[in-house]
Amino acid sequence: MTSRFGSKQKKLGVGTYGTVKLYKNNAGEKFAIKTAKNITDQLDTYNIIPDDIVVEIATLGRLKHPNVINLIDFFINYDGNQVSYNLVLPAGDYDLGMLIESGKTYDTWSIAHQIALGLNYMLNENVLSGDIKPHNIIVFENGGNHLIKLADFGISQIGFCCQKPHTKTAYTLWYRAPEILLGDQYDEKADAWAFGCILSELYYKRVLLRGK
Repeated sequence: MTSRFGSKQKKLGVGTYGTVKLYKNNAGEKFAIKTAKNITDQLDTYNIIPDDIVVEIATLGRLKHPNVINLIDFFINYDGNQVSYNLVLPAGDYDLGMLIESGKTYDTWSIAHQIALGLNYMLNENVLSGDIKPHNIIVFENGGNHLIKLADFGISQIGFCCQKPHTKTAYTLWYRAPEILLGDQYDEKADAWAFGCILSELYYKRVLLRGK
């Protein structure tokens, strides 16, 4: 199935979710394929799809905005008793964390504005990111400018009234709002807190609240 998206170029990332690999076709189009794997004895049973994949598909199916990553395709591969679930996404040039760390020049206002547009759209769609941070913001080089897209919605939430932290990994520690650290209810202001941390990092080129 991956052959129609070209050949594998390199691995982009590895995490608890699985792996992300870069593919490129003959037309020069690039794709990021995010893969999660499960072991099962019932290969025709679809209720084994990992929760984060289900959440991400549901979220991406709901969100259509220039500053939010879009889902191109989804497919399942079977190999013996191993099943892999694959999300096909546009491949950017790097993530925002890499841009900040690179020392390259960038337009802080433009990037901040694009992140705000994406978050405001998500707010209007009743979606919490669940883990907004520089490494989950994809950068596409666009004629000397940077097009920004919010990504990685594996622990996002649709509907954000009075949420309790549904996972210990809700928001990465450095961008985690105080109410989540305390185990209290939280809402869309958690995304606003994380956005504020990212704004500081964009401007000063260092993490605002580095914790353990």
